[in-house]
Amino acid sequence: MGTSDRNDSRIETKALIAAAIDEVERQAGENPSRLRVQRTGDKLAINGEIDMAALVMVVVGSMAGTPDFNSEREIVHARPENAVRFS
Repeated sequence: MGTSDRNDSRIETKALIAAAIDEVERQAGENPSRLRVQRTGDKLAINGEIDMAALVMVVVGSMAGTPDFNSEREIVHARPENAVRFS
């Protein structure tokens, strides 16, 4: 999600939710043995570790309307101290 969905300078909640869901699903796809996600609409059942720094970066980027953070995200993923465990 590269740009935010803005309506008269208001941040659309749906865009933030979509950005967060996309990032969590991306992380799960990248390492399915460490993170499993089951999605039902805008709800997620999560089992595993989430890289919170990457998730926050994507949501803030969506709010700011900035381009994708792929290069920086790879650096963040290399630091396990940014991961949060969910079970």
